[in-house]
Amino acid sequence: MPLRFRHDSVSRLILVAMALASLLACADKLTPDQRIEAAEQSMAKSRFRDAIIEMRGLLRARPDYAPARITLGHALMAVGDMQAAEKEFVRAQQMGAAPDDYYVALARALQSRDAHRQVLADLDPDEIKDEAAREILRSLHGRSMLALGSVDAATEVFDQQTGQTISVEAKRIALVGRASLAAGEARFEAAEAFLSDALELAPGSPETILALGRAYITQQKFADAKTLLLAARDTDMQARRQDWFFIEGQLTEALLGLGEIDAARTSADTMLSLGKTHPMAAYLKGRVELDSGNTNEAIQNFQQVLSDYPGYSPALTLMGVAMLERDDFDQAEMHLSEAVASNPDNVQTRRLLAETRMRMGRSRAAIATLEAGMRNKSADSALITLLGQESMRLGERKDGMRYLEQALEASPDNLQANLALAQAFVSEGDIARAVSVLESLPASTISDNRRQILIRIAQLDRTNEQRAQQQIESLLTDNPDDLSVKGLAGSFYAAINDTTTARRFFDEILTRSPGNRTAMLSLLNLDERSGNFERSTALFQAEYEQQPDDLLPILVLARIYSAQQQEERALNMVREAHTKHPTALLPNLILGAHALGVGDLDEAVRYSKVAVDTYPKSPEAQALSGLIKMRENRIDEAAASFRRAVVQNPNEAQYRYYLGQADLANERLRQARVSFRDALDRDQQHLGALRALALMDAEAGKTPQANQRIRQIEEKFGAAWSATVAIADIRAVQGQVDEAIDLYERAQIEQPVWPLAMELYRVRAANGMANPTRSLDEWLKNHPDDQNAHLKLAQAFQQIGQTEKAIASYEHVLQLERDHVLANNNIAWLYLERDAVGDSERALVAAQRAYDGSAQNPDVADTLGWMLYRTDQLDEAVDILRRAMQWTTAEKSPDLAYHFATTLHARGNLRKARDMLDQALRSTAPFASRGDAQILRAQL
Repeated sequence: MPLRFRHDSVSRLILVAMALASLLACADKLTPDQRIEAAEQSMAKSRFRDAIIEMRGLLRARPDYAPARITLGHALMAVGDMQAAEKEFVRAQQMGAAPDDYYVALARALQSRDAHRQVLADLDPDEIKDEAAREILRSLHGRSMLALGSVDAATEVFDQQTGQTISVEAKRIALVGRASLAAGEARFEAAEAFLSDALELAPGSPETILALGRAYITQQKFADAKTLLLAARDTDMQARRQDWFFIEGQLTEALLGLGEIDAARTSADTMLSLGKTHPMAAYLKGRVELDSGNTNEAIQNFQQVLSDYPGYSPALTLMGVAMLERDDFDQAEMHLSEAVASNPDNVQTRRLLAETRMRMGRSRAAIATLEAGMRNKSADSALITLLGQESMRLGERKDGMRYLEQALEASPDNLQANLALAQAFVSEGDIARAVSVLESLPASTISDNRRQILIRIAQLDRTNEQRAQQQIESLLTDNPDDLSVKGLAGSFYAAINDTTTARRFFDEILTRSPGNRTAMLSLLNLDERSGNFERSTALFQAEYEQQPDDLLPILVLARIYSAQQQEERALNMVREAHTKHPTALLPNLILGAHALGVGDLDEAVRYSKVAVDTYPKSPEAQALSGLIKMRENRIDEAAASFRRAVVQNPNEAQYRYYLGQADLANERLRQARVSFRDALDRDQQHLGALRALALMDAEAGKTPQANQRIRQIEEKFGAAWSATVAIADIRAVQGQVDEAIDLYERAQIEQPVWPLAMELYRVRAANGMANPTRSLDEWLKNHPDDQNAHLKLAQAFQQIGQTEKAIASYEHVLQLERDHVLANNNIAWLYLERDAVGDSERALVAAQRAYDGSAQNPDVADTLGWMLYRTDQLDEAVDILRRAMQWTTAEKSPDLAYHFATTLHARGNLRKARDMLDQALRSTAPFASRGDAQILRAQL
């Protein structure tokens, strides 16, 4: 039904239109100067948008009217659009406007984008006739000089201007400049005094208020900052959105400093409402959420900042802190590294990065980070202390002691440096010097009771277990409530294998401090020794129930279940961790490795991609990616991944071993040998590297060297199962078949696993021994439903020409899985070749099933196409084989090309058949039908 206006609605619309027309007519009658006056009145009432609309309307009619440009520029500055304001002042300048009317405003606009050289070069104060405006511009010149590093020149200007009485604003700017100079010299009281004087001159100046607020916040005078900023916010500041925005920003910082989180959140939300796209709003909102423990919300805000400003160091730093909260060390390292690169002199960020790398076990990288801080002269006592402690931990005692002494030179009262130095003396057995350091600690840094406890700990007799125990018991008697002493006692008794007493101390700590994770993890270690996980399961289950999204309890429970052989339950916990933390490194690594282990390459790739994309600097992620690529036969890419892992963690032997395996697969024997030796240099017990080198020696005919490696394996690993298998592998390559088989069988009895059954088959088959499949038969007696074993047995029978046994085994696989692609494909060929006449009908059925399951596999399509040809279904055969050739080439699949050429020949397409045969015969790939192809080509 169409809508209709009522008569009274029409009347109201006519009245409104008449009123608008009247207003427009009045506006048309105003002169340009009157319209400028109206705009200035709007600005006086803080209605800046009205002024902007008025001036833009005037400029549409009079685009060359300079006074309108200047007034519009002032209005745009008031709402914070400095770039647009600058353009208007420049246009006014081009129209010949007087410098008195716009020089000062243009200088402020240029300074807002740090164009200080342009201010000094293009805006000469002497060109201004008005003395007050001239003095303001001189003060602004001083500000640009200071920004460009001309401190002496700026100081001279500010000193001169603060003595002037012509212009209050010029004096105010100069006082703010003098405050900046004082703050740069860490004379904060003087800076505050200058700013207070400036505020007295111009009580409502947003710039002065913000400068004083920053001074208070820098000195952590958060209460003073709050009082100042709240007063500013409650004036007409709210009419000036730009100024209000920055006032709210500083107020948020002050409230955070006071711990008033809810009020800080309200202020940050106000900032977001005023400037949704401004990075400072999202950054401070992120800070609020991080301080509130809302890590995910904090990360979202920091990501918003970094998407617009990728190198913004404060956001990068706090993003790193947030990732540390989630135990995402690789992500934390990535963001903190970028923050340090953006701001190399930021000591706190550098220290955070180093500590992150320490927690990742990357001590060398941590030391490099700290040493770079020393070179940049950005080191404080705390950073030098950390460098000393980490150097000591790595056994570089001389460097460690030197750094600790440097830290104490910079700050003699540094508690951490003193304690680290005392610990260093204790570890060297110089107890007297350790005690001397502890005794010299001032009361302002440590209580007398804590000092005495530390002295007694230092004096523990570490050469006499009984004496040490007596001293620890004495400490416990004198300090019955000190949890650190109980922790020391627990660790001592755990070290001497008195697990019952150790447990008692850790339990006492948890009674007094529930949720103490150091004590919980200590109990977990004790449980792992005993194999009884009842206590640690209860502890971490309680943590999990209280904090179901916390990654640590989930992964610890998975570790416990795995230790109890509850692999599926452990895997489910890891899956839960992945669901709750889809980008966390460890769950993706575990699930990726599991998928690789069970042969699910698609799943393995999916988890690996998340790990590598999210943590590109993680050596573990790169190693997993490399292993998957090895399985996919992408050897060069795998080697590249392993090299990245080696670069990221050069001390890890396993990554060098993986790289050696990739080099070996690429037949880069010299590089492989170097990688295996590098692995052994870093881990003398690396069995894989020893075995690999021995195999290379054996294959090269270097029997003495291979035998020497075998002796090393026997010396290092004795009769361990893995050592027995390694020696069997070497003996097999050396041609000592009987000894190899004896060793494999011995290992199979001790620990029956499928790979050993396969290896026994390969050795027996390769050496033409009777009944080579016996190990596979024995495996299947105990594992009758092992589909993979039946498949391998079928392939083994097929390889040694026992067609009927191969068919029986493939049929067993098909009983377990009717549509198994490989079994159907292979059995089709066996049916076709069966006896003298074959069974083409059954062959075609099997081939069709295989094709239905994997139509894009050229080998599977080849099978079906050939079966169709053999059953005289030429049109269908040509169609299938033509489609198969779309997925490969004749050079890669010469047998497929021969079959296609044969069907083309049968259809009379001789030219295409010749071309296909020529391509196939040029192939260097294995070509079972090469003889038949040559005969057919000779006929064409």
